[in-house]
Amino acid sequence: MKKLFTFLFLMIISIVSYGQKPMVGFTEDDIKTYNRIQNETFFWDKIYESNIWCLWTKHQTLDLMSFYVFEYGKNKNTMFVNATKDDELALIILDKIREDCVFLGNDRYFNKDNGLTVKCEYNQSEKSFMFKWFFE
Repeated sequence: MKKLFTFLFLMIISIVSYGQKPMVGFTEDDIKTYNRIQNETFFWDKIYESNIWCLWTKHQTLDLMSFYVFEYGKNKNTMFVNATKDDELALIILDKIREDCVFLGNDRYFNKDNGLTVKCEYNQSEKSFMFKWFFE
């Protein structure tokens, strides 16, 4: 039973890690469609700030939020952010980043396959991990 539970847990984490691939340079409809297929995401909200707006969603079963940042007047996002307070999930995401990317220093990694840079940060006051994907 313990092996089955461990297997299922690892399978779910793998699905989330692969399902939450960084999406930079996509339209709002592309993002919503992709998430609906990969993660059955149905809840979406938007945040508006000075010169940007952000489309965001929360994973239904895990402590994982995804943010897609757009500049005003643009129809494609310029940055993708995953955020979690779950230490184990953050470690799994970081391990996957380390597998797929080249370390640049200063908690930054470069993915040769998609040309994105990822910045890994820990916010002490929020006690949360953030993984910011963007073109440099």
